Amino acid sequence: MAETEVERLTVVLDERIASLGDAMDRAKAKVRSATDDARRAEHAKYARSYREPKYRMKAQRLTDTMADIAALPCRGAFLDVSCGRGETLARAREIGFGPVQGTEVVEALLGGDVMYAEAHDLPFADDSFDVVTMFDVIEHLLPGDDELACRELARVARRHVLITANNKPSFNKSGDDLHINKRDYSVWHDLFCKWFAPGQVVRLPGERVSPAWRIDL
Repeated sequence: MAETEVERLTVVLDERIASLGDAMDRAKAKVRSATDDARRAEHAKYARSYREPKYRMKAQRLTDTMADIAALPCRGAFLDVSCGRGETLARAREIGFGPVQGTEVVEALLGGDVMYAEAHDLPFADDSFDVVTMFDVIEHLLPGDDELACRELARVARRHVLITANNKPSFNKSGDDLHINKRDYSVWHDLFCKWFAPGQVVRLPGERVSPAWRIDL
């Protein structure tokens, strides 16, 4: 084959590779945009939900949660991801944790110990907290973001993660479906074992409003 023909084919091939790369970049950008739109739509549901004074952690669910936190074999820096109205934060401080930090995506809940952050992209350095918790949040996350969130919890935690899940139907007064990512609890357990590996994952015993897992890192 003549050198000029080889050069021509090389140029054509390079152009096609560049075109394919551009098409892939556009497709990725489209997927990212759609995912961001879906996340914003979910966030809006919770802005509406938290206009309802009764939408909070309370009663037996709060009792279960604080008992699990108190039973941890350590104290130290504490993070509650998607902490809602922050019911766990003051109580964690009372039983010896500190500093205490919460995150949320609902603007009306921000301030004090609570800063804006999405569960799948936490703005903290590795190993920033001795204990990281996420209570009844994972069923609210988009599929895919659930795994990203768990890996973020493991990344920023030094010692322990506590996580709960609830697969019952949940709707706010606006009719929004809040539990968009319900899975059988045995499925969650298997996923947690995968996503938190090599941490030791244990489903905590006892009757609970929401099943709980402790991960020792």
